[in-house]
Amino acid sequence: MDAGYSSKFSDWGLSEEEPIDYYRAAAARARVWLAEATTPGLKQQLRDLIDWCEELAAEVASGSKND
Repeated sequence: MDAGYSSKFSDWGLSEEEPIDYYRAAAARARVWLAEATTPGLKQQLRDLIDWCEELAAEVASGSKND
């Protein structure tokens, strides 16, 4: 996990200790926002958020999160 993601998205209200469905739902919401975004900077930030949520969901699914 990229430690930069944790600090980058701390203002989004996401943590690294949630169930897999939480990350999948967050990624789905971000995809909706991405479809509506108009500025390149916001689009990139949303892509990064989606990537991070997908990484966290994969970690939870694989059991690599030791909560």
